[in-house]
Amino acid sequence: MIKRISTTLFIALIAISTMAHCKFDPVKFRADLHKYIAVEAKLTQKESAAFFPLYDEMLNKMDAYRKQMRSFKKKPQTEAECKKAINNCDDIQIKMKQTERLYHSKFLKVISASKLYDVLLAERKFLKSSFRKSSQTSNRKKNK
Repeated sequence: MIKRISTTLFIALIAISTMAHCKFDPVKFRADLHKYIAVEAKLTQKESAAFFPLYDEMLNKMDAYRKQMRSFKKKPQTEAECKKAINNCDDIQIKMKQTERLYHSKFLKVISASKLYDVLLAERKFLKSSFRKSSQTSNRKKNK
């Protein structure tokens, strides 16, 4: 499940970068994500009020880690630099997993495990759908 979440977050990053060509609005995207999750997971207003500030806090931390990962786009020139880059990348991915686990524990203090499971499924479904929409939009622009 955790592996799926990190994959989903990676897909979201790709979707976001692809949507940049379509005047991507991160505030609207996050608001739509919140709305979709709240409906799909059947969160009450009280649960939403407690959950989403923690959720946004986690997303902001994960965004910071993804920004660090972007520094690995360019291949280092020496074997030693490559090895160091691989180790640094691994360290960041471990921190991301630890952050997810920490926040899942925090989430479980404000919503039930069943609802958290529904939240995670809804998040994945929303991000997958967003990625598909952005890919279709990107493909249409390329074909024109």
